[in-house]
Amino acid sequence: MASTQKKKKIDDGVYRVATRLLTRREFTRKKIKETLLSKGFATPDVDNVIDELEISGLLSEKRYVDGYIRSRRSRYGHLKILYSLRQLGVIKSELSRARKILMKDEIDFAHTVWDRKFGNEAVNAVDIGKQIRFLLGRGFAEDLARKIVFKKKSNFQNEK
Repeated sequence: MASTQKKKKIDDGVYRVATRLLTRREFTRKKIKETLLSKGFATPDVDNVIDELEISGLLSEKRYVDGYIRSRRSRYGHLKILYSLRQLGVIKSELSRARKILMKDEIDFAHTVWDRKFGNEAVNAVDIGKQIRFLLGRGFAEDLARKIVFKKKSNFQNEK
């Protein structure tokens, strides 16, 4: 009986720390597990608490992905955002959902990012290369970067 009370106390401590972390910001399952383990909690206790947090809706990868996309969409393309989400340990089903969301208006966001930085057509090969490399570095696909730089936005939208 004493051992179950002790285990419950450990679970309560893990739960308290986890909920405190979640009040500040969203986490992926992988990231909150790493954080809790780095604080010295036992793996089984951490796994149980994370399961409970997901069941209760306090921990949600969907919410994390939506917030992550919202915060980076105006600056980065789908390739860079998806790569970052993969590195953060987001599950595959959420990655495919994120890809669908990101691809919806990719041309508009790419054009906005390009326009904010350059705003005018490239006049020579050096400028063309610079603008294409800029968009590639921001995580936009090469064919899209070329179409933006060469002002073929209307043609690309007709291909959708």
